Formats: sequence, structure tokens, C-alpha cells
Amino acid sequence: MSLFTAVTAPMKLGGFFGLSCFLPLYLSLHEYTPANNPNKETSIFMGHGDRDQIIKLEWAQQSEEILRKEGWNVDFHLYEGMSHSTVAEEIKDLEKYLTTALEAK
Repeated sequence: MSLFTAVTAPMKLGGFFGLSCFLPLYLSLHEYTPANNPNKETSIFMGHGDRDQIIKLEWAQQSEEILRKEGWNVDFHLYEGMSHSTVAEEIKDLEKYLTTALEAK
């Protein structure tokens, strides 16, 4: 839900991220995206483990592809051996992303 909520948000966001996630309702994306799309230039951080037993890696990769085709700037990170959880490397990468997003403000 975080990806869908972010890309359809009516107000400008500094950045957004999805960890171990996918883009639900992608077929309805245009229906819910604001006409002025205030976040079209906002970057997206996605982190996913190659051993996620809850959200299939294929779903996350398809979500990345859909967002890219729609013109979004997606920074996708795949973490080897990670299940539906997090690892220190992902937290470090997310911290870098958030720091960069905050500095841009």
C-alpha cells in the first residue's frame, strides 16, 4: 500500500520508499493519480530480499517495471539471502536515500 499511496498522493512528498512490497491496484493507477501529479519527479526507494516468502520477488520486480514505464525514478535494491524482513545493508541504503531526500529540501 505504501507505493500506491505515495504515487497517488495529492500533495508533494520529499521521497518515498517501499520495503518488501509491491504495487497493488496498478491497473487502476491512472484512475487515482492526481491530474497535476505533484510527485512525478519524486524518487522511490524499493528494497526487497531474494528469499521473501510473503511478497514474491517477481511482484516487486513487476512493480518496479510498472513504475518505471510510467516515468517514475525507482531505485530498486535486491538483498541476497533476505527474507520478508530487513538487514543492516538495507537500513544503511535507506538511510542514504532518506538523507539525500532531506538534503534536497
